[in-house]
Amino acid sequence: MSKTTIGRWVYIALPDLDLSNVKAKVDTGAYRSSLHCEFIEEFEEDGDTYLAIQTTNMDGSPIGDHPTTLKSKGEVKVKSSNGDIQNRPLVDLTVNIAGEEHTAEFTLTNRQDMKFPILLGRKFLRGFFIVDVSLDDPSEEEE
Repeated sequence: MSKTTIGRWVYIALPDLDLSNVKAKVDTGAYRSSLHCEFIEEFEEDGDTYLAIQTTNMDGSPIGDHPTTLKSKGEVKVKSSNGDIQNRPLVDLTVNIAGEEHTAEFTLTNRQDMKFPILLGRKFLRGFFIVDVSLDDPSEEEE
């Protein structure tokens, strides 16, 4: 299987959240991918755990008119680059990136102090992508 080359950041779509053309940071130092959310509410239905989430712009303004419901995969411990450890909710999301569609695990957290609302970690990148840090976006690749 050939791998697609991407840069340090790339525009992606998350169709499960009705989001398109969102700028995501590619971070080979992070194990899992992460999504910026300021509202997360957990609830049970028919023995399964679900999360009602509201995705937001980095300024905190909501994206969309109402929360989206996703099936929870539980929680995972995440150690941030500054050493803090958090328990974060975990969900699967469909990702459209560089003309390809994949499923990825995302932790949900408040990334308000970060530059990008989405971080793509190496668990998602492995096997599908090569990261060329001289590129910002695959469309900038020289022929």
